[in-house]
Amino acid sequence: MISVVDRKLKVHQSKLLFLLLLLLCFATPAFSQEPNRIISLSPSLTEEIYLLGIEDKLVGCTTYCERPSSAQKKEKVGNVVEVNVEKITLFRI
Repeated sequence: MISVVDRKLKVHQSKLLFLLLLLLCFATPAFSQEPNRIISLSPSLTEEIYLLGIEDKLVGCTTYCERPSSAQKKEKVGNVVEVNVEKITLFRI
């Protein structure tokens, strides 16, 4: 059984991981260029990417990204709370 303290710790770790990934995205020196690959960590962002018409640049998304239906075929990098950082770093290669 997971205690309340363990659950809160996991939530804080997830938030810290998200902020770290966000910082890494903005730390690239070539940010003036349009990104070649996009990984969405939110279903609503995935939908926005499709609405913008840049779904060909979307290489990964979460397991909760179900709309549009073609998003289900993209590589899954985890869910909203637990992200597989190793899988994300493989996209950079």
